[in-house]
Amino acid sequence: MAMGEVTAWHGIPMKYISLVLLTFQNSALILILHYSCIMPGYEDKRYITSTAVLLNELIKLSVCSAVAYNQFRKNAGADARKNAFLREIFSNDSWKLAIPAFLYTLQNNLQYVAAGNLPAATFQVTYQLKILTTALFSVLLLGRRLSLMKWCSLVVLTAGIAVVQLQNLQGGSSSEENSELNAKTGFVAVIVACLISGLAGVYFEKVLKGTKSSLWIRNIQLSFFSLVPCVFTIFWKMPQTSLLMVSFLDTTMWFGQLSFSKPLAVLSSRCVLLLPTTL
Repeated sequence: MAMGEVTAWHGIPMKYISLVLLTFQNSALILILHYSCIMPGYEDKRYITSTAVLLNELIKLSVCSAVAYNQFRKNAGADARKNAFLREIFSNDSWKLAIPAFLYTLQNNLQYVAAGNLPAATFQVTYQLKILTTALFSVLLLGRRLSLMKWCSLVVLTAGIAVVQLQNLQGGSSSEENSELNAKTGFVAVIVACLISGLAGVYFEKVLKGTKSSLWIRNIQLSFFSLVPCVFTIFWKMPQTSLLMVSFLDTTMWFGQLSFSKPLAVLSSRCVLLLPTTL
């Protein structure tokens, strides 16, 4: 591909196609996530959210490993050995991904807390604060400078989210669904998740800029290190080991529905974090 050439599909630039797909993916994910947390009639059969986080990381680990190994064989030739591929994954600087891995695990668990205590629309709007936190951390950690127009846009975004939250906290609703929600708990969870998302995203970008490893390799390392806090969270929430399989079965039923929107998140959940470079 020539330098500066824009990738297109049937004449449509791929960046616009990706934007549309990500919009549908994010909307579907939030709606299904919220409904799975509050759906009536399943209070005693609700899946444990930490198992869903673990399954998400396992799927991403599998997909990224398959793609990365395929690229490795193309670059290294048919004589490429698995040991060389494993050495590339577990390189001397792979430990750097343990920090964002822990942060992303915490963020993903907080997403379920927020989704279970806020209306889907409110959660979707409030969660956009991660754009603001990512911009702030990029200025602090990467030394990036934002124009006045971009700062004004961030202020307008924050003001809009504040208006939505004030309506949510003061409006009150008599519906059965909203009576089971705790807006304050959900708001705190989504704010902390946004802060963690911004910090982890900027840190991950900083690691990528200082390495020769591919994005797929870094995603493998990220998912691999995420398995430890994921498993710890499962046993912390559910000490009875005998119930672990039941939890996974219940989670898998819901995850089958989430999987319609999750494949795009395999890339978007990490790659979109690099978008602040275009701010």
